[in-house]
Amino acid sequence: MSYTARKKLSSATEYSVIYNDMRGVDFSLDGSNISKNRFSYLENMYRDYDGVSSGMLESIPGFRKIHSFGSKINGLFSYKSNDGTQKLVVHTGNNLYDIDITDPDSIEVKTPLSGVQNTKSRAVFAKDSLFVLDGKKFYKISSTYKGALNEESEDIYIPTTYYNGEEYEQRNLLTRNFHEIYHIGDCDAIAHGTEGLSYTITDSEKYECAVSGYSGTETDIFIPSRVLIGDKYYAVKSIEKYAFRANTAITSCTVGNGVSYVGVMAFYSCSALKSVILPDTVTEIGNACFSNCQLLEELHIGLALKRMGDSFINTCPNLTQISYSGSSTEFAGIENNTAIGDYVNVLYDEKVTQLTVSVKIYSPCIEVKNVRVGNQIMNFQTVMKNDLCDRVVITLTDKSKYHARDIKISGILSSTPGDYKNVHRGFLASNFTNGNNVADVIFGCKIAESYDGRIFLTGNPKYPGFCFYSSVDLTGENNPLYYGEMNYFKDGIGNFDNIAMLASGDSLAVFKSNDDGGGSIYYHTPHDTGIDLVPRIYPVSYIHSGICAKGDVISFFDDPLFVSEKGISALAKQTINLQRSIATRSTNINPKLLCEDLSSLKLAVWRGYLVVLAGDHIYLADSRATFEGAYGDFEYEWYYLSGIGSYTGDSKIYKYSSIAHTGLNVHPDADTIAIGTVYSIFIGDELVYYIKDGNAKYEIYPTEEKTGGRFNPASDIISVENFLIFATENGDLLMFNNDKKGVAPPAVVSADEFDGDEYAKLYSGRLHPYYYSFAGHAPRYALQTKKDNCGIPHMEKTTVKGSLTLKCRAVSSGKLICEVGCDNTGYTEVCKFPSSEIHFSDVDFSNFSLATQDIYTVPIGEKSKGWVEKQITIYTSEYGSPFGIYTIAYRFSLKGRIKKSR
Repeated sequence: MSYTARKKLSSATEYSVIYNDMRGVDFSLDGSNISKNRFSYLENMYRDYDGVSSGMLESIPGFRKIHSFGSKINGLFSYKSNDGTQKLVVHTGNNLYDIDITDPDSIEVKTPLSGVQNTKSRAVFAKDSLFVLDGKKFYKISSTYKGALNEESEDIYIPTTYYNGEEYEQRNLLTRNFHEIYHIGDCDAIAHGTEGLSYTITDSEKYECAVSGYSGTETDIFIPSRVLIGDKYYAVKSIEKYAFRANTAITSCTVGNGVSYVGVMAFYSCSALKSVILPDTVTEIGNACFSNCQLLEELHIGLALKRMGDSFINTCPNLTQISYSGSSTEFAGIENNTAIGDYVNVLYDEKVTQLTVSVKIYSPCIEVKNVRVGNQIMNFQTVMKNDLCDRVVITLTDKSKYHARDIKISGILSSTPGDYKNVHRGFLASNFTNGNNVADVIFGCKIAESYDGRIFLTGNPKYPGFCFYSSVDLTGENNPLYYGEMNYFKDGIGNFDNIAMLASGDSLAVFKSNDDGGGSIYYHTPHDTGIDLVPRIYPVSYIHSGICAKGDVISFFDDPLFVSEKGISALAKQTINLQRSIATRSTNINPKLLCEDLSSLKLAVWRGYLVVLAGDHIYLADSRATFEGAYGDFEYEWYYLSGIGSYTGDSKIYKYSSIAHTGLNVHPDADTIAIGTVYSIFIGDELVYYIKDGNAKYEIYPTEEKTGGRFNPASDIISVENFLIFATENGDLLMFNNDKKGVAPPAVVSADEFDGDEYAKLYSGRLHPYYYSFAGHAPRYALQTKKDNCGIPHMEKTTVKGSLTLKCRAVSSGKLICEVGCDNTGYTEVCKFPSSEIHFSDVDFSNFSLATQDIYTVPIGEKSKGWVEKQITIYTSEYGSPFGIYTIAYRFSLKGRIKKSR
């Protein structure tokens, strides 16, 4: 805005006021002390920077209903399919609809994904998939998969928690399934050892021991090659004398590789013993070792045997043959080999390749599902200890074939927190208290944000203040379905909920519902630990106290914004120390905005605007127009929209026809709204409408405009590829008409004289007035200048007659109303235009529309006297009547000083 005035005030001088380059609205104060470049009121007007008139303030396009789902819409989300098709996901009631919106006016609604919670939902996009959170489950929607996820879903990542007994990956909080892998080097090193065997340390320096007895209940026993005693592994070198003497339960014994000596009478008089397998490492068998084993019928001795003890198989009536790994010549070299007796045959070159091994399970496992060696599924037995699976026992048919292979154990983890106390250091060991479904910790989250290539989750009401973040899997990629039990943090010292998260430059900001004494906004930045198991953590780098988020958050062209009790606030960086500060971006609209339900505000970014949805209102912040606020921070210029919603039960408006069929009359007020009950009749093949007024029947015609009905305010909003789409709680889906630039309305296309090429030339980049209705209803477009004292607050003024002019665009069908408000006389309607009283040269309004390239300067015959402050209002509430304003100007002269209080 600008003024042209002389420094010396004179009643004989005319002064000019020009309102141009208007930058938005300012609802603050009473409209008199606002900037000269802002309107004191603005409704459904904005700047279309993508149009042909970006320098003009104009009516915002209308919107249309593109579908009705019939039930409450809980969330709107979008993603792109693998072929680049833009998809809109609508959560309505208990269903998720995946919709192709390439052509919004021809939406094909297919069978939905059902079973979703009928509550507000959130979503996050990662790895070509959209993940929708309803507080109970995750729903994955992609080009190849649509469905709910649970801990048994194939997509859920199953980690390898231990590799060769060392922690390898964190367990996944999304599932109790896990893997452990043991890489086989020497099969004999993992030979199974039966529980209940007792050992004696024979050489503490060499870590060697001997089997000294057995107190277990197993009948088939295995003597291992090594055993864990305390926290050290000891090699089992021998079986002491009398170790199993007179045992009545043992039926078989397999001795592991490495044992070199079996002691005197070690198995003497074992009444149930039937089979003994000695390895190739045994060099000596003690006297009477197997004597008086009445049922012994199988004995294998290894290639390394040097001496047989006296009577070592004496009184074993069922033992008629033994097997030996070597040849007859090698057998002949064994000292005291005649101790076998004449009645026992020797089978030579009998190799024992079978080996029973056991692999310890380090995770707190309650069930082993399967064991694999390579791709081979193995038969196995599970050894339990303290109600947990301690190890698996498998038999290798030929141990020579399993060298350098992996044994993969797959199982189910315990859900009891106590089982993790001595095993893991993560969330389950210290925080989980909620019973059996561990996945609910993650599935119960309602807020998601993508940051640092990971997905962060929070908002589980059972775990207030906790944030969880996704983990790197074995591919080296961050997996959106892997939440390691150590990948979490908790902000604050109380139990206040986290209500939002926002990736802000180098930080993740977590917003709490209240300030618990520790803070209200917590910033987290990445820190590399150098630890493979937890390579990256996110400690707190900064804390804000005292200002709390009230609702939605968004990044608006690198400006991190959130809804606070102060309106739209920003996380601003100080230029000197790079610490954070909180800046207000919405001062000019706060008088209205702060009266809205702040917790229900929805934010979106559309065509360079920040969109703030507040029920039936939208506030638009212009990223291209900023100014320095009172405290030195920049703020946005704002626009205000009203009437955002849909109607239920509305009806078409009919108007009196200017011509009539035979038998019907023409009403004297042709082309005005018809009043009365609407009737219809076929005249020939044509359906004709009329109303009755006494004996007269007046022909009427339907318009596109509607009236009445129940208004349903908007409840959610989303911007998808420059489409601005919003939903209402009754299930309607609507879309702003910016996509209709250059598109002819149906009535124009159907006209006989329609020329598509000519229309494209005329309307390229422009909207036809047809597209300026709000779901069929007439919007109100209005603007109002400030209460302007023209910089001379102590003088009364008089407007120069006929000097008020508007440089504008208007439409032919409607009427714009101009009101002038003066402090001494109040508000007066000075004209409606187009009007025969206003001279427009040779303008033909029958062809005049907002879409034409002509700009008109409209003189208005107005003369106000004795005013100190003056305000100009231009508005229309007529259907299909958009307008645009470039400048408003008038001249005034001075009448004299104020003579009394105004």
